[in-house]
Amino acid sequence: MSEKSKNTIVKGILYALLIILALLCLIPFWMMLVNSTRTGNEIMTSFSLIPGTNVLGRI
Repeated sequence: MSEKSKNTIVKGILYALLIILALLCLIPFWMMLVNSTRTGNEIMTSFSLIPGTNVLGRI
């Protein structure tokens, strides 16, 4: 295996790991957005990654 192909493989693995870490860092922000659209009772009783129905309910 040539040096160039080894560097390409290592770069690919590093980029994949960086993308995974970036997505993990975005999860808390997504959870804040999702929970802001749910009622307090819904937040306490269940876990969801899908926004609730109270998006415009409080305006």
